[in-house]
Amino acid sequence: MTEPCRVEEENEWMLVFPNPASDDLQISIDLKELSPELCTLWINDLNGRSVDSFAVKYPRQQFALDVRKWTPGNYLVTLAFDGKKISSTCFNVVH
Repeated sequence: MTEPCRVEEENEWMLVFPNPASDDLQISIDLKELSPELCTLWINDLNGRSVDSFAVKYPRQQFALDVRKWTPGNYLVTLAFDGKKISSTCFNVVH
């Protein structure tokens, strides 16, 4: 069984819930003063393989992901602005 990932610091840009997730995962972002046209959300497994990516269209946006068919384990979600990482956090998928 995979050890759940743990986030030590508070994330001011995004909220990922529930963690762990078994059906649907919600990612809520708040870009504050940043331009959404320059922001991208990436999801990778912990081996660095890309699972999904999304263009951000609004300063406050929520993404709903169906993770029922995903391999159980830890994943990293990264928010980038103009190609540079500004925030990341992990979540765990369980079945």
